[in-house]
Amino acid sequence: MTAITKVNQKNSMLALVGKTMVLSTSGALSPGPLSASALALGAIYGWMGGILLALGHTIAELPYVILLFVAMERVSRRLKKYDNIMSFLIGVFMLFFAVGVLTLGVKGSEISASGSITGTSLLFAVIVGASLTILNPYFLGWWLTVGEPIIKSSVGHGRKGLAIMYVSHVWMDYAWLTFLAVIGTGAVLSMTVYRVVMIGVGVILVYYGIKYVAHSLNTTLRRKS
Repeated sequence: MTAITKVNQKNSMLALVGKTMVLSTSGALSPGPLSASALALGAIYGWMGGILLALGHTIAELPYVILLFVAMERVSRRLKKYDNIMSFLIGVFMLFFAVGVLTLGVKGSEISASGSITGTSLLFAVIVGASLTILNPYFLGWWLTVGEPIIKSSVGHGRKGLAIMYVSHVWMDYAWLTFLAVIGTGAVLSMTVYRVVMIGVGVILVYYGIKYVAHSLNTTLRRKS
């Protein structure tokens, strides 16, 4: 392997890490069952509640991501001729997600621990994390749409790419859920900061959504000309 090849592979891997972290914010930071549960479990277990919840989330999520990776690896060549159609659909879905995220940023969202979850075993928190992941259609849809480009990018790097991509993604879940668990111990979450973050994430999604739609349209126009 030449030095130039090594540099290109390193740059490609860094680009994968960057894309994964940017797109993952739309999933990790969005309010939902896991976020509310982190607040509730924080009142029971403290910061450890977020770690246990994220662990359960990982147990349910990782097999699903591996399944998508294997499927993408096997059919990526066959799907290449439909790349423009897929890019268009992914871009549209990204814009759809962006609207929701921007709405949260503009209007704000109340994340509360109402209906607090009770339980004493550490395993309970892990089970909650896994269950709320499997039963959440938003999570399943996110990986099929917004998350599809990062899975597709990781395929070219094999198992190493999958590992690096997933680590670049999942650490955000641990950080965010642990943060919310700490909030659940009695601190107050600044809605101003949260809204600014969500608006930033929404803008990023709009950028990628437009980029994928534009790529699809440009590819279609070139093929027709």
